Amino acid sequence: MTMPMRIPHAASPASIAFRRGFVAALPFIVSNGLAGIVMGVAYRGVGLDALGALTFSVVVYSATAQAVTLGLWAAPPPLAAMALACVATNARYLVMGAHLRQLFAEVPRRVMVPILLLLADASWLMTVAEAERGRRHAAYLLGAGIPMAIGWVGGTALGHALPLTPRGPLAVAAAFL
Repeated sequence: MTMPMRIPHAASPASIAFRRGFVAALPFIVSNGLAGIVMGVAYRGVGLDALGALTFSVVVYSATAQAVTLGLWAAPPPLAAMALACVATNARYLVMGAHLRQLFAEVPRRVMVPILLLLADASWLMTVAEAERGRRHAAYLLGAGIPMAIGWVGGTALGHALPLTPRGPLAVAAAFL
Protein backbone atom coordinates (compact mmCIF):
# COMPACT_ATOMS: atom_id res chain seq x y z
CA MET A 1 0.00 0.00 0.00
CA THR A 2 1.45 3.31 -1.05
CA MET A 3 0.63 6.49 0.79
CA PRO A 4 0.37 9.60 -1.33
CA MET A 5 2.92 12.21 -0.35
CA ARG A 6 1.41 15.52 0.63
CA ILE A 7 3.29 18.68 -0.04
CA PRO A 8 2.41 21.38 2.48
CA HIS A 9 0.85 24.43 0.94
CA ALA A 10 3.08 27.43 1.47
CA ALA A 11 1.31 30.48 2.81
CA SER A 12 1.21 33.47 0.48
CA PRO A 13 3.11 36.66 1.38
CA ALA A 14 -0.27 38.39 1.78
CA SER A 15 -1.59 35.85 4.28
CA ILE A 16 1.68 35.96 6.24
CA ALA A 17 1.57 39.77 6.37
CA PHE A 18 -2.12 39.76 7.31
CA ARG A 19 -1.52 37.26 10.11
CA ARG A 20 1.46 39.24 11.40
CA GLY A 21 -0.60 42.46 11.51
CA PHE A 22 -3.59 40.75 13.09
CA VAL A 23 -1.51 39.14 15.87
CA ALA A 24 0.41 42.35 16.53
CA ALA A 25 -2.86 44.28 16.94
CA LEU A 26 -4.68 41.76 19.16
CA PRO A 27 -4.10 43.85 22.34
CA PHE A 28 -6.17 46.59 20.73
CA ILE A 29 -9.27 44.43 21.05
CA VAL A 30 -9.04 45.08 24.79
CA SER A 31 -7.90 48.72 24.76
CA ASN A 32 -10.25 49.81 21.98
CA GLY A 33 -12.97 47.70 23.57
CA LEU A 34 -12.65 49.55 26.88
CA ALA A 35 -12.78 52.91 25.12
CA GLY A 36 -15.74 51.69 23.06
CA ILE A 37 -17.57 50.67 26.24
CA VAL A 38 -17.22 54.21 27.57
CA MET A 39 -18.53 55.65 24.31
CA GLY A 40 -21.40 53.16 24.17
CA VAL A 41 -22.52 54.23 27.64
CA ALA A 42 -22.15 57.89 26.65
CA TYR A 43 -24.20 57.38 23.48
CA ARG A 44 -26.99 55.82 25.48
CA GLY A 45 -26.78 58.83 27.81
CA VAL A 46 -27.50 61.25 24.95
CA GLY A 47 -30.41 59.12 23.77
CA LEU A 48 -28.95 57.13 20.88
CA ASP A 49 -30.47 53.69 20.51
CA ALA A 50 -28.21 50.66 20.03
CA LEU A 51 -28.43 50.72 16.23
CA GLY A 52 -27.65 54.45 16.15
CA ALA A 53 -24.64 53.99 18.46
CA LEU A 54 -23.28 51.12 16.36
CA THR A 55 -23.87 52.98 13.10
CA PHE A 56 -22.11 56.05 14.48
CA SER A 57 -19.16 53.93 15.61
CA VAL A 58 -18.82 52.33 12.19
CA VAL A 59 -19.41 55.42 10.04
CA VAL A 60 -17.30 57.77 12.15
CA TYR A 61 -14.57 55.24 12.90
CA SER A 62 -12.44 57.61 14.99
CA ALA A 63 -12.51 57.80 18.77
CA THR A 64 -11.34 61.41 18.70
CA ALA A 65 -13.98 62.52 16.21
CA GLN A 66 -16.69 60.64 18.08
CA ALA A 67 -15.68 62.20 21.41
CA VAL A 68 -15.62 65.70 19.90
CA THR A 69 -18.97 65.12 18.23
CA LEU A 70 -20.43 63.77 21.45
CA GLY A 71 -19.32 66.98 23.17
CA LEU A 72 -21.39 68.96 20.68
CA TRP A 73 -24.49 66.83 21.16
CA ALA A 74 -27.65 68.77 21.84
CA ALA A 75 -31.33 68.44 21.04
CA PRO A 76 -31.66 68.83 18.09
CA PRO A 77 -28.10 67.85 17.14
CA PRO A 78 -26.17 70.61 15.30
CA LEU A 79 -25.41 68.40 12.30
CA ALA A 80 -23.32 70.96 10.35
CA ALA A 81 -21.09 71.68 13.35
CA MET A 82 -20.77 67.97 14.08
CA ALA A 83 -19.82 67.17 10.47
CA LEU A 84 -17.26 69.99 10.45
CA ALA A 85 -15.80 68.72 13.73
CA CYS A 86 -15.49 65.21 12.26
CA VAL A 87 -13.79 66.48 9.11
CA ALA A 88 -11.39 68.72 11.05
CA THR A 89 -10.54 66.02 13.58
CA ASN A 90 -9.98 63.39 10.91
CA ALA A 91 -7.91 65.58 8.56
CA ARG A 92 -4.79 63.77 9.80
CA TYR A 93 -5.99 60.67 7.96
CA LEU A 94 -5.47 62.47 4.65
CA VAL A 95 -1.77 62.81 5.46
CA MET A 96 -1.57 59.22 6.70
CA GLY A 97 -3.40 57.99 3.62
CA ALA A 98 -1.06 59.94 1.32
CA HIS A 99 1.93 58.37 3.05
CA LEU A 100 0.41 54.90 2.69
CA ARG A 101 -0.31 55.60 -0.99
CA GLN A 102 3.43 56.17 -1.46
CA LEU A 103 4.26 52.97 0.41
CA PHE A 104 1.72 50.91 -1.53
CA ALA A 105 1.72 52.64 -4.93
CA GLU A 106 1.48 49.25 -6.67
CA VAL A 107 -1.72 48.29 -4.85
CA PRO A 108 -4.82 49.10 -6.95
CA ARG A 109 -7.19 51.65 -5.46
CA ARG A 110 -10.06 49.16 -5.54
CA VAL A 111 -8.02 47.07 -3.08
CA MET A 112 -6.52 49.90 -1.02
CA VAL A 113 -9.64 51.99 -0.37
CA PRO A 114 -11.51 49.25 1.55
CA ILE A 115 -8.38 48.62 3.63
CA LEU A 116 -8.19 52.33 4.45
CA LEU A 117 -11.71 52.23 5.89
CA LEU A 118 -10.12 50.48 8.90
CA LEU A 119 -7.22 52.94 9.18
CA ALA A 120 -6.42 54.03 12.71
CA ASP A 121 -3.49 55.93 14.16
CA ALA A 122 -2.00 52.78 15.66
CA SER A 123 -2.43 50.64 12.53
CA TRP A 124 -0.74 53.37 10.48
CA LEU A 125 2.19 53.54 12.92
CA MET A 126 2.51 49.76 13.01
CA THR A 127 2.41 49.50 9.20
CA VAL A 128 5.01 52.24 8.73
CA ALA A 129 7.28 50.53 11.26
CA GLU A 130 6.88 47.23 9.38
CA ALA A 131 7.75 48.95 6.10
CA GLU A 132 10.87 50.47 7.68
CA ARG A 133 11.89 46.93 8.70
CA GLY A 134 11.63 45.89 5.05
CA ARG A 135 8.29 44.09 5.44
CA ARG A 136 6.04 46.29 3.33
CA HIS A 137 2.64 44.77 2.57
CA ALA A 138 -0.85 46.29 2.54
CA ALA A 139 -2.23 43.06 4.02
CA TYR A 140 -0.40 43.91 7.24
CA LEU A 141 -2.42 47.15 7.48
CA LEU A 142 -5.65 45.21 6.96
CA GLY A 143 -4.66 42.60 9.54
CA ALA A 144 -3.79 45.30 12.07
CA GLY A 145 -7.03 47.19 11.45
CA ILE A 146 -9.43 44.32 12.08
CA PRO A 147 -8.76 43.74 15.81
CA MET A 148 -8.93 47.49 16.39
CA ALA A 149 -12.32 47.72 14.68
CA ILE A 150 -13.62 44.63 16.48
CA GLY A 151 -12.61 46.13 19.81
CA TRP A 152 -14.09 49.55 19.09
CA VAL A 153 -17.41 48.50 17.59
CA GLY A 154 -17.82 45.54 19.94
CA GLY A 155 -17.00 47.72 22.93
CA THR A 156 -19.53 50.31 21.79
CA ALA A 157 -22.23 47.63 21.56
CA LEU A 158 -21.31 46.22 24.95
CA GLY A 159 -21.18 49.66 26.57
CA HIS A 160 -24.58 50.55 25.19
CA ALA A 161 -26.01 47.28 26.53
CA LEU A 162 -24.41 47.40 30.00
CA PRO A 163 -26.55 48.78 32.84
CA LEU A 164 -24.11 51.64 33.56
CA THR A 165 -25.00 55.30 33.92
CA PRO A 166 -23.08 57.93 31.98
CA ARG A 167 -22.24 59.94 35.11
CA GLY A 168 -19.30 60.16 37.41
CA PRO A 169 -16.09 58.41 36.26
CA LEU A 170 -17.62 57.26 32.99
CA ALA A 171 -18.57 60.81 32.05
CA VAL A 172 -15.02 61.95 32.85
CA ALA A 173 -13.57 59.07 30.81
CA ALA A 174 -15.80 59.93 27.83
CA ALA A 175 -14.69 63.56 28.05
CA PHE A 176 -11.01 62.59 27.94
CA LEU A 177 -11.43 59.89 25.32
